[in-house]
Amino acid sequence: MAGSQRSVLDLLQEAGQAREIGALDTAAKLCRLVLKSHPKQTDALHLLAILALESNNFADADRRFRAVLALNPNAPQALLNHSLALCELGRPEEALAQCDRALTLGGDGTRGHALRAAALRALKRGPEALASYDQAIARAPRDAELHFNRGNLLRDLKRFEEAVRSYDTALAIAPDHLGAINNRGTAWRDLGQYDQALKSYDGVLAIEPRSWQAYNNKGNLLNAMGRLEDAVAAFEQAILQAPRNAECHYNLGNAEQDRGRYSEAMQAYSKALTLRPKYVEALINRAGAARRLKLYKKALADYAAAKRENPTFPYLDGYIAQTRAQACDWTRTDDERALIDAVKAGAPVCEPFGLVSLSGREDALKACASNWAERKFGHIAPLPRRTEGDDAPIRVAYLSPDFRNHAVASVLARLIEIHDRRRFRIVGMSFGPRVDDAMSRRLSKAFDAWLDVRGVSDAAATDMLRAERIDIAVDLAGHTEHARTGILARRPAPVQVNYLGYPGTMGAPFIDYLIADRWIVPETSRVHYAEKIVFLPDTYQVNDTWTPISLPPMARAEAGLPAEGFVFCCFNNTHKIRPLMFEVWMRLLRRVPASVLWLVGDSPEGIDNLRREAGKRGVAPERLIFAARVASSEYLARYKLAGLFLDTLPYNGHATASDALRAGLPLITCMGSSVAGRVAASLLHAVGLPELITHSLEDYEALAVRLAENPAELARLGNTLIANSATHALFDTDRFRRNIEAAYLEMHRRHQAGEAPADCTVASS
Repeated sequence: MAGSQRSVLDLLQEAGQAREIGALDTAAKLCRLVLKSHPKQTDALHLLAILALESNNFADADRRFRAVLALNPNAPQALLNHSLALCELGRPEEALAQCDRALTLGGDGTRGHALRAAALRALKRGPEALASYDQAIARAPRDAELHFNRGNLLRDLKRFEEAVRSYDTALAIAPDHLGAINNRGTAWRDLGQYDQALKSYDGVLAIEPRSWQAYNNKGNLLNAMGRLEDAVAAFEQAILQAPRNAECHYNLGNAEQDRGRYSEAMQAYSKALTLRPKYVEALINRAGAARRLKLYKKALADYAAAKRENPTFPYLDGYIAQTRAQACDWTRTDDERALIDAVKAGAPVCEPFGLVSLSGREDALKACASNWAERKFGHIAPLPRRTEGDDAPIRVAYLSPDFRNHAVASVLARLIEIHDRRRFRIVGMSFGPRVDDAMSRRLSKAFDAWLDVRGVSDAAATDMLRAERIDIAVDLAGHTEHARTGILARRPAPVQVNYLGYPGTMGAPFIDYLIADRWIVPETSRVHYAEKIVFLPDTYQVNDTWTPISLPPMARAEAGLPAEGFVFCCFNNTHKIRPLMFEVWMRLLRRVPASVLWLVGDSPEGIDNLRREAGKRGVAPERLIFAARVASSEYLARYKLAGLFLDTLPYNGHATASDALRAGLPLITCMGSSVAGRVAASLLHAVGLPELITHSLEDYEALAVRLAENPAELARLGNTLIANSATHALFDTDRFRRNIEAAYLEMHRRHQAGEAPADCTVASS
């Protein structure tokens, strides 16, 4: 009996030694040898379970720990080890229960509280997890790993400064702790301290030049800094070190997409998906790149695959609906109704700007914007509002990603140039794509100060605005692409304004005012806007001063138009063309013989879908003429060939509508039920042609037919439009300047007087 017992001890000792040198298979064989003669030997069972755990065979480890605990349910060490396996299997509730039982039995308090914290972190019970880490650290204050994991938890809780301190403590104990150096860099990045973050990642690479994690994190940081070529180089180094790491290929795809190389981005995402076929983020971002290339069928296939893997992925349903709209694919309109219901219920199913072209429901648009603002920016603590005043000119900052050849810049540039510098100092804050074009050069010279914050964190950009002592910050992006709303969430200015770029409420508590007019926000709609409304006279939309367009005449044949027949046109983006409006347009073509409809040809798929939809409605597909996108001068000349501009719903033409009117082309619109659907009405009022505004699709259709069949009346309207363009408010930039400056003066006065923001109406100048 004694000899047998010694044999078991010897075998277990040999197994332990084999484990220490990494010979896990040998250790497992020795354990099985013990169990062959002593099937209930708990030390052998426990060690075999630990070996399964260390081999990442977590299901086998779970089974074996259960066998140990069936024989000895009060074994604290087995309970703690079992909790590790359960956490790895995604069963943190069970892991937590095992930790609690082990601690109750007097198990290792340091390890027990550390493992308990890990389970609580997995359960997203952050404050409780932090308390458990603190209890573990109280027992082992020199354990670097505990401080490191505490820092990781603090990052989860977005307590980034505290996370940095935890990583610093870990590094004071273990200076070469690569995880702490690396993750401290990420915490610095979260704080917007990009230079510090870069030093941390380079610190890892100085110790371990082959660290793919450091190269990967460095690439993400460089991407955020706008150093896209350097980011690509960093990701390529990460891939060199870890060629089968899907995340590195995915991040390379993001950097390529950010620098506008969409085909290369798709290739990188495809490689990531080869390595990890169910990588939902890679599917979604590859779809985004495909959309940029107008490959809508490919995009929809990737979105469908992503939805099969994760049906509730945030905003995925919205991406699908937007892509169908871009392709004029109207086969799933029931999905759009379900989408709007989900938005109103508060679900994160669609981004705000994407919803604008899908719905005119102001209640849904406000719910979408408010929920987005809370999810994305609700955690950001605003800085105290500056209250002191001085006698200096009022400092107004315009913030935009679109200070380039873009619709926003085209209508805004003249206003920036002619602002009254005796009363205002005008600052431009630019972000978004890096370009060097005529408009960006013009605007950089027009502002009194030009702050280029591409590659600068939101926190640092906020500091720059506060250093300029900005009184009024005007956001020209809202919830559109490339927006930097995180800057305004930090409250860089005492007065913050939503204007021009985003057609609706931002739904954010840190935006004080929306600049509008009585047409785009009627009194009956006031409840659907979170901001206080500043009602400008004439129109909310700024425009460049009107001058006659002097361009060489273009022949119809040059534009692909037939020699005869009435030309209806709409050069709005194709995602604005919706089934109800298209139905009206097809009836117009049937009612007006030999007429054609002239549209923008954005993609082969969109063209095919629209022609197919025309055929379904009894209209020969060739009566739809598609124009390629061209330079601004040729684009404006095209309007001279059309007879009537047909506006869209629920999203009107905005810059395109102004362009049509500037070119002398009459435009008809139907009054919509949201800001985006009422802009054209505002423009027509401001140019003295309210008779071109209708209030139902029936009236819209009747007016279009009447004008197409009555050349004299249409000519009279065209002549009136040209005459009014020189005398009315729409293209009188100096008149608009006086109006918006009066609005700024009133906003500033209220703030200086300690009064809360309030609706106000600016008198006509």
